[in-house]
Amino acid sequence: MEAVYKKIEMKININYFSLFFLLSILCSCTQDPIEFGEIKSFKIEKFENNQMQCKAEIDIKNKGYFDIEINEGQLQAYSDNSVLGTVKLLNPLEIEGNSEQEYNLGFLVVISNPEAGMFSLLGRLAGKKPVYSLRGTVYAKSFLANKKITINEVLGK
Repeated sequence: MEAVYKKIEMKININYFSLFFLLSILCSCTQDPIEFGEIKSFKIEKFENNQMQCKAEIDIKNKGYFDIEINEGQLQAYSDNSVLGTVKLLNPLEIEGNSEQEYNLGFLVVISNPEAGMFSLLGRLAGKKPVYSLRGTVYAKSFLANKKITINEVLGK
């Protein structure tokens, strides 16, 4: 008789664990998984053939339980609110689950509007510091879900 009670108790424990696991997965999928924080630094590393290779250090908080990978997106770079060109990530960005860290983000700006770049350069020669920004969407992948995240970040003030 005692063995029957232990089997029933074990089944109940397994059911509670399964329910807890399912609820934790559902809760982690419903919230916004990541938040982009302060941009610590931004620099243009190389400029050639209508392409700018850039690097930014940014604080990112992942509220979800699972690691998230961002490796593609549809982003545009702006210089003082004028479209400068499209942005491609140089390396996938892997964000650890349930963490808040500083990440290095390398990207390539393919310049489609050289006039905006020239005005930015002329302004810089005149002593004005241009304001660069990234706008668009990126696609985040985790263990169980994919999510589209909107980006609207100022990179230099």
